[in-house]
Amino acid sequence: MGAEEWVSYFKSWYHREMRNENDMCPLKWRHGYLLNLRAGYRFWHEQAELAVSVYNMLNDRHVESPGGDVIGSRVMGWFTLRL
Repeated sequence: MGAEEWVSYFKSWYHREMRNENDMCPLKWRHGYLLNLRAGYRFWHEQAELAVSVYNMLNDRHVESPGGDVIGSRVMGWFTLRL
């Protein structure tokens, strides 16, 4: 059984209210960190592995580029067989 944790740094755009009609930039940078986790289990003489990975565990919803999609948590699973 193995597990990895890692932290990613990101810069993100978010909308802010315009203070007046001359304010030309409705977007502002936001900085933060993402907590990611990967855990796996090797079996069958270390030839096979089941693993799960969680990206953005704390569900810090953000946009990494203007006009981009909102990024939330993501869970992925793998089965790997080494021949």
